[in-house]
Amino acid sequence: MRRVCGRMKELDEVYADTWVRRDANLGEMTYADYLRSAHWAQVRQKAVSRPNYLKCEFCDSTEIELHHTSYKWILTKHELRAVISLCRAHHQEVHDLAKGSGVSVRIATNTLRAKFKPDHRKKNRVL
Repeated sequence: MRRVCGRMKELDEVYADTWVRRDANLGEMTYADYLRSAHWAQVRQKAVSRPNYLKCEFCDSTEIELHHTSYKWILTKHELRAVISLCRAHHQEVHDLAKGSGVSVRIATNTLRAKFKPDHRKKNRVL
């Protein structure tokens, strides 16, 4: 992760940034452990109880997975800011684009969001 004045940059830019930030924020915990944690269970429950998380943000499929667009907020009370719902195919497409083009998962998510939902900047999220 590139540092600015000794701090991590605010936003992930390249592919490696995504994973460096995740590992730094998780500390000794693995991502698999995190996904089994009480914290993630609470975040997940809060997300799936809200109408804007019940379908894929790109195609409206109701068979969804939750996707972190960035790990900046992981393990904080603000984590839902960076969690969206995607179907399995679009979730994989985001990660394939990020890895294939060397951009962060955040940038790949925003690229595909603009492709599939050109009006994506409209306020429609419940946090």
